[in-house]
Amino acid sequence: MEFVVKSQSNFMSRLESGQLAIWVMAFLNVVASHGFELLISQPKWAGAQTFGFNPGILVSYVLVGGSMGVAFLGFVRQRLFVDRGKLLLLVGILPFLSILWAPTYSKTFNQALVFAGSYFLAVVTAAYFNSDAIIRIAVRAGTISVVASLLMILFFPKIGLHDQTDLAYPGAWRGIFNHKNELGSAMAVSLLLFMMVQKGELQSRLIRFLLTMGAAAGLAASRAASAIAFIFGTFVLVAVISPRVFSPIATAVTRIAIIPVAVLVVAGVSNQEIFNMVFARDMSLSGRVPFWEYILSNVDNPLLIGLGYSTGFEYYVYRAEDVQINFGEAFSSAHNGYLDWYLAFGLFGLCLIGSLMIQAFISASSLMRSTNPDLRLLARVAIVMLTLLLLTSLTESYLTLPTVVFENSFLFVAAVILQGWNLRKGAGESPRVQKAAARCSTRSTAARTTG
Repeated sequence: MEFVVKSQSNFMSRLESGQLAIWVMAFLNVVASHGFELLISQPKWAGAQTFGFNPGILVSYVLVGGSMGVAFLGFVRQRLFVDRGKLLLLVGILPFLSILWAPTYSKTFNQALVFAGSYFLAVVTAAYFNSDAIIRIAVRAGTISVVASLLMILFFPKIGLHDQTDLAYPGAWRGIFNHKNELGSAMAVSLLLFMMVQKGELQSRLIRFLLTMGAAAGLAASRAASAIAFIFGTFVLVAVISPRVFSPIATAVTRIAIIPVAVLVVAGVSNQEIFNMVFARDMSLSGRVPFWEYILSNVDNPLLIGLGYSTGFEYYVYRAEDVQINFGEAFSSAHNGYLDWYLAFGLFGLCLIGSLMIQAFISASSLMRSTNPDLRLLARVAIVMLTLLLLTSLTESYLTLPTVVFENSFLFVAAVILQGWNLRKGAGESPRVQKAAARCSTRSTAARTTG
């Protein structure tokens, strides 16, 4: 009985101090990034116990409804998007607006719901948690992704690994995600977080080392060339443009490595064999380059409002006879976030997302000068995540498809924009966040005292 009472008191203590909420939001972050989708969508789970519905679809709709419901409450009660996040709101509803010009309404609406669920979950997390909790949520989501993916590969290899008969990716790791590229991007995000954050669970050098090695192993075994190349590109670009983001040693090492890497890239571009050896890809980037050329050459006029989110590309490009003959069924998206965004929302959409990114970088720069160390860390992580998003979007559709890079990038975009607004108003963290943090601190102190 004593053990039960103590366990209940520990549970309530963690609930009241916000620790349980942080773990729940971290898990939702992974689910919104299409993590565990392979597991929860297995055929054996479907059937009578879910009334004939696929469990993955049920989870998606619950996530969408919950995040959008909380976002609506924030809009009504807190004037969240009126005062501080007009651009955040416009980007979130843009897929729904594109229904007006999309080729099919119902399918576009369903795809827009998936986008909005993941997007508004990130915005709500940024609005309702303080800067320290946001960092912890991202780190714990990375921890869940790394540990769960390694366990999936060890104990359920039929799910965690691509089948050896898969001619394209035989034996590549995909962990808890649908595809090796999604695992690669998740491990890249986790690796960057584990290297930058040294608080909470990562205060222990042993735990930080083990998690870092696990993320590095997952990144390498995923064989995701884009993630591997762009994580290094992120280090180089951020170290050159904003040296204060990384430690002085990391910045110095990265800058020293620029020259030999640049020589290697130039040699690879000028020589097909060297390019194949270094990047494990041909110079067409697995057919991406000619596909991009085909799309741009077949767009008659500059698109002002695009073709519609997701379904515009499917109906006007993917289903085209020339595409099926020359490129096959591999290109269900343009594999370029900027091109996907342009096809979906046109020049208007590009201006909108560009304005949001610029606002995020400006806000992060202002937070770098804050006296609050948590805000400075938030700004540093945001700059790195934004850089990774912009680089990986060159070869992947991470601007339009909810993935780990999408979820974490927009989490930190929303966080620095909202916190930057508060800082410019001279309020530090928002009053609501300050009250919540003070209340949680008081409760956790009282729980420790009584325990």
